[in-house]
Amino acid sequence: MVKERETGIGDAVILTAESGGEITVLGAKGQPSRIAIPEMIDGFPVTTIAKKAFLGNKVLTEVSLPVTVREIGDWAFAHCSSLYKLEMSSSDIHVGKDICKGCKMLQVLDTGMGMETARLFAAVPVMLDAEYLFAPEEAGSAEWLAKWDDRMLTLLSRHDESGFTRLVLCGEEDLLADLPTYVAKKRREKAEMCFLRLLNPIGLSEENEKRLREYLCTHTKGCDSEAAWETLLLSHGDERAYYEEFMKTGCVTGENITDMLADMKDGHTEMKALLMRYQEEELGERDFFASLSLD
Repeated sequence: MVKERETGIGDAVILTAESGGEITVLGAKGQPSRIAIPEMIDGFPVTTIAKKAFLGNKVLTEVSLPVTVREIGDWAFAHCSSLYKLEMSSSDIHVGKDICKGCKMLQVLDTGMGMETARLFAAVPVMLDAEYLFAPEEAGSAEWLAKWDDRMLTLLSRHDESGFTRLVLCGEEDLLADLPTYVAKKRREKAEMCFLRLLNPIGLSEENEKRLREYLCTHTKGCDSEAAWETLLLSHGDERAYYEEFMKTGCVTGENITDMLADMKDGHTEMKALLMRYQEEELGERDFFASLSLD
């Protein structure tokens, strides 16, 4: 006999069902932003997250699952538009279809395999759209990383206009005003993927690293496409690690740094100072009026 109940977990109230001495999480009552599901509820182990349990939750940002969970049902966290982190305490878990589909903010999907792998794993449903890579038991292995990079390079090599005709035929062209807008979006997505992999280089070959850096360098400020610079400024405007990777890659030069600083206007103060130090110390440039100072 299935017994459904409400259980208070911190500030959240989750809906559960007990059957056969095991607990299934059915969802949440209200709109909690963080949920840490315990191993035991009313003396029974929590073993399952039900199909569509949190589907479409717009405010959920972090979820932690206990080691007792053995199964996550289809679309359990799909289209949770604010979900940033999903923590699974074990990789020995059966995951259903598209459990994180449409979670565009997802950045950490952790099964205890290390933060670099957790970030790459989170990119599978967000950037790579490759269900075959959504395998917790394989994530982080040399074979998995090789398949991850193969998928990344496939996407990176695709023509920027690829897919636009399909959107038009499906009547979705209103989502992206025109072809140039679509192409610009695709290029920013590729730049985001390059940044992610370079910042999480576990298992990254020198050859693949070179290809990623080449992409960023050909889409920096002053190029026909400035997608890499736009991605850095608009999506990671105050994240030092991204700027350092950008500079390390050679995307900041004497020819474009002044325009970069102008784009930053009065914002991103610390990162602007970082670029100015780079301009002086690495590019050998110094403000003329500063050189006249008697200090």
